[in-house]
Amino acid sequence: MRVTQSACEMDDFSASRARSYLRTFLTDTGEVGERFAERRQELGVVGVRYEQVVVVQDTVKCRAALNAWKALYASFRADLGADAALVDGGMLFRLTPNRFILATPLPNKYSGITYLALDSNAVIVRNNL
Repeated sequence: MRVTQSACEMDDFSASRARSYLRTFLTDTGEVGERFAERRQELGVVGVRYEQVVVVQDTVKCRAALNAWKALYASFRADLGADAALVDGGMLFRLTPNRFILATPLPNKYSGITYLALDSNAVIVRNNL
C-alpha cells in the first residue's frame, strides 16, 4: 500500500530522525562534527544554528527539490530510479536563503534517509551529506 502525502511531509519517525541528523550536522563539535566541518564549509553553512533552520512548507519548492533527488537517483541505476519514483514525500530544510537540505526516505533494502544539499533553484550542490 502506497501512502500519499504532500511533498513536504514524512512520517513522524523519519521526520524525527531527519531533524536529529540535521542538528548533529550543524552543531556537533566532537568527532562526528569534525567529519561534518568540511561539508559545512563547502555548503557555506558554517555558523548556522539549528534554531535558525526552517522546515519548508511550500509544496512547489518541495516538489522541485524532490524531483531533483529522483533524477539524481535515476542517474545512478535503473533500480534506484524505480525505487525513488515511488517516493512522494520528504522534508526540505532551509538553512540559509540559498542552501537547503532535502531529507528523503528511500524505500528499498537499504532503507534509510538520504540527505541532499540544494540551492534555492533546486540545483544539487552536494549529494550524500
